[in-house]
Amino acid sequence: YESGGEPRRLRVFEEDAAVRAEMVGGPTFDLFYQGDDTFLLRAGATEVRIAFEVEGGRADALTIHQRGETLPGRRVADAEGEAPPTVRPLAPEAMAPYLGDYRLRLHAAPVDVRVYRDGDDLMADVEGQGTTRLLSLGAHAFLVEVDPDLRFVFEVEGGRAVAFALHSGGRTFPGRRTP
Repeated sequence: YESGGEPRRLRVFEEDAAVRAEMVGGPTFDLFYQGDDTFLLRAGATEVRIAFEVEGGRADALTIHQRGETLPGRRVADAEGEAPPTVRPLAPEAMAPYLGDYRLRLHAAPVDVRVYRDGDDLMADVEGQGTTRLLSLGAHAFLVEVDPDLRFVFEVEGGRAVAFALHSGGRTFPGRRTP
């Protein structure tokens, strides 16, 4: 499903006799049935109510209720034939080509991005946006954990990333390694 002005993809599936949901590329949560095609998702102290609009035995739309906000959503996987991306493990030694400092051209303003390793995780610290984990999709492409619709795709030359493209909402923003 896709929801919000900035598209967010939510995958709902059955696993081990439980209904589960995940922001694509992010953590997975159990959904608890509340009646009338409504489920509750609990993430720590946060509770999210998801109401599915079922017609003809199929949920083609949903409404997410969270922190006083109501976000409509629609089914996209069947209509667009798009499978959720597969996150692949990345060995710590395979992170080395990406580590370093970059300058991202975001709209008109330059933004500094630091890519670094934190234990077994590849992280990005984006100036003014905070830090997030990068999840490998293979072929030098990464999901941004806090927003799986964002993609970093690195350009690697001679075993070292020299640049990346940040893909967001149908637009591409270039980033170059800084000395």
